Amino acid sequence: MRIDQTKNYLFQMERTVKDLVYLKQWADWNNVADQRRFSRADICLRGMSCVINRKDAVQNLFFEQVWKKIA
Repeated sequence: MRIDQTKNYLFQMERTVKDLVYLKQWADWNNVADQRRFSRADICLRGMSCVINRKDAVQNLFFEQVWKKIA
């Protein structure tokens, strides 16, 4: 995804989540076509706290995160 698409996707999660968000994706991804590098550091959900942030137990090139809405 392009940067604007990524930001919108994260914004829609922030806007619509009731309690928790589970994410699982590549720990580091380089999109050659768009010259875009994306990593775990690019994910920040405003108004939420990251309660789980770990490597995936099966595929170590992926990570898992759980974000919880701050009351």
